Amino acid sequence: MDDSIARRLGMNVRTCRAHIAKLNAALGSGSRAQLGYLISQSGILDRKS
Repeated sequence: MDDSIARRLGMNVRTCRAHIAKLNAALGSGSRAQLGYLISQSGILDRKS
């Protein structure tokens, strides 16, 4: 799963896993499913850079 995510984002798998781990820690997630929910509720995806 991580390899397909990394490929779609154009990054190394280890970098992708590091980003996911940081999001887990920041949002207090216990699972990938919960992380997806917390990301959607946090508004991170709505932010424009």
